[in-house]
Amino acid sequence: MPRMSLSDFSPAAFKKLRLKSGMSITDLAIAAKLSRGAISKWENGVARPTPENFVKAMKVLDADPDTVVPNKGERSTLFDLRAQAGLSRAQVEQALGISRSTWGDIERGTARLGKARAATLAALFQVPEHLVTTAAANTLQI
Repeated sequence: MPRMSLSDFSPAAFKKLRLKSGMSITDLAIAAKLSRGAISKWENGVARPTPENFVKAMKVLDADPDTVVPNKGERSTLFDLRAQAGLSRAQVEQALGISRSTWGDIERGTARLGKARAATLAALFQVPEHLVTTAAANTLQI
């Protein structure tokens, strides 16, 4: 399965935020332990960051991720919630005690999440359980 990236990522907003911080692309890359090329591609709209790398960069910039990737609220999918939490697939799989393929099916909407897993994800993503349930339903509709 290809790596998923942040679909609503704003290259212009990210670049503006980096410039406002006074950091060069190289400074940010070193501090966030990312490649300079990756950050350049994000800013030029050639590529979008993975959730994990996005959160690394935003932590270094000491900025709210919502300034670059708007929170979809009730329109969120499970991927959106994972991205907002800055978690890798492996972290979610470990927390749920499921295989990579099972989480992949759930996150793509080809398998159902289930009530018990919704509660675990709510705690992991630090959001209300009803938002996870809604996101799971939204994911199934994609």
